[in-house]
Amino acid sequence: MLDSRISKRYAAALFGVAAEPGKVDEIYKELGEFISFCSGRSCLKEFFCHTYIDKKEGFEVAGLLAAELSFSGELLNFLRLLIDNERVGYIDRILNEFSVLRDNLLNIARVKIVSAKELGPGEESRLKGIM
Repeated sequence: MLDSRISKRYAAALFGVAAEPGKVDEIYKELGEFISFCSGRSCLKEFFCHTYIDKKEGFEVAGLLAAELSFSGELLNFLRLLIDNERVGYIDRILNEFSVLRDNLLNIARVKIVSAKELGPGEESRLKGIM
């Protein structure tokens, strides 16, 4: 319950910073790239999540990553906020909540199709075309 509230609060804050539709997509992609980059390097994810690491070192590493991966200043500041408040461990859930806000802004509906039988390739592509 607390995890959900924290994730929603941080997602809403980030969404407020990226109020323009074009900026929302940019931040969404950058945050996803950061998560993917860290997921492929477990030691990096641990580095950001552990509280025994000096925050200044975390800021430096986040700055280096932002420069290397060409992240916006908004995302870098957000990462610094997460590091400072020891909330980097929530980043996956924050992205999920940000995604919900983004989808609402852009009028995107997520659907799940259930079928009693396996769909053939033609049926799958036809459904994707309709959606």
